[in-house]
Amino acid sequence: MTADHAKPRPIGRPPSERTAAERRLRSMIVRGRFGPGDRIPPLLELATRLRISPGTAQAALASLTQDGFVEPRGSRGTVVADHPPHLFHYGVVSPYDGPAPWEEHSRFFHALEAAAVDLQRREPWRRMIFFHGIGKHHDVPDHHAALAAIRGQRLAGLIFLNSPHELMGSPLLEERGTPRVAVMAAHAFKQVPAIGVDLDLWMQRVCERLVAHGRTRPALLGLPGGFPFSDIYAKLAPKHGFTTRPYWEQNVSYARAEDASRCVQLLFHPGQDVRPDSLIVTDDHLAGGATQGLAAIGASVPRDVEVISLANFPGPPKAHTPVSFVGFDAPQIIRACVEQIDRQRRGEPVAGMIRVAPRFEDEPMDAAPMIAALEAAALAEEAQTTPGTTP
Repeated sequence: MTADHAKPRPIGRPPSERTAAERRLRSMIVRGRFGPGDRIPPLLELATRLRISPGTAQAALASLTQDGFVEPRGSRGTVVADHPPHLFHYGVVSPYDGPAPWEEHSRFFHALEAAAVDLQRREPWRRMIFFHGIGKHHDVPDHHAALAAIRGQRLAGLIFLNSPHELMGSPLLEERGTPRVAVMAAHAFKQVPAIGVDLDLWMQRVCERLVAHGRTRPALLGLPGGFPFSDIYAKLAPKHGFTTRPYWEQNVSYARAEDASRCVQLLFHPGQDVRPDSLIVTDDHLAGGATQGLAAIGASVPRDVEVISLANFPGPPKAHTPVSFVGFDAPQIIRACVEQIDRQRRGEPVAGMIRVAPRFEDEPMDAAPMIAALEAAALAEEAQTTPGTTP
């Protein structure tokens, strides 16, 4: 639990007069009765309006000041903050307990968290409040802290870094009135728009790059099961005239880089009558071990073997040979999540599913226009498939 998390207030007791006054005033701010920069009535007038004592009114204002809803402005008195928490604080929900236990096994989630931190650095009026370890076990400190923040109306919304299916039945997922968005592969929850990565387009772009470079015999290295890349590749390979062998598709765990290295050495060892002329690495955890294997057998990269690997930008993995990285921008994904929260807050229509397109490392990325285009395209597509709707 971070220092940003407010302690949950006791439940099951009637609210005190001060707490009731605080809730009423906060509700006025959240509903727009007092907007950012608006002056709160002077103390005596406020006390009269809320039918409380001046001392109680002062205590309520002090609490709202601590939570960031209002701030003193000298001769102007107390005003609503320019960037109050219900509009500019975003709860980032992660199932992981933090970076230490997952350092080698969650590059995607680390990239997303780092992007959220960077967005706050570049736009300091936004605050990212992280809640870790929130999964199927609801009785954890950060789960209670997130719930308290929602019920205290101290968040613009919740950004789930993966599918929140383990939170079914929890107020974090079910309670109404809170904008939500999740980074997941499909629009699985009606009340939660999804931001996903376009893996079909990723494989298509990889295949097109290999064809452009005269490569016709790719090998694939992925995680156990190979899903979904193996199925996508199986559809694309005949269209591009690729030579394939069942044993040119291998899947290993990313727990040990040595396993990826040995697998690649078998795929590309010298002396074969026909061996692959390229390697597609479908998980960035495997890039280091795979290129280590190519270096171990003295493969000439990229002259004899071209390597293309998935990556999460802006931090692609380390490699031991030249690699073309193609992947997804974590800043673009986080920006899309924030935009979805803001659109819901403004009462604007949001697409149920937005898929972020991949790019090669040497291609520029301009997040804002790209997100707007993706949002418009997704809304238009949904309108075409839903009778009686318009974009």
